[in-house]
Amino acid sequence: MDEQTAQSIILTILVGILVGSITNIVAHWLALARDKRREHLERHKQCQPDCEQTKKPATS
Repeated sequence: MDEQTAQSIILTILVGILVGSITNIVAHWLALARDKRREHLERHKQCQPDCEQTKKPATS
């Protein structure tokens, strides 16, 4: 195996690690956003009857 082939293999491995890391970060961020939205919807669902009673007319 010559030096160029070894460098290509190492570069391929490093790029794979980088892409995997970025994918993991994005997946984590999406999971946090999903959980935050789910929590928001749960809170809204719990207070919905109260929200209907306290709703104020929009004024401009």
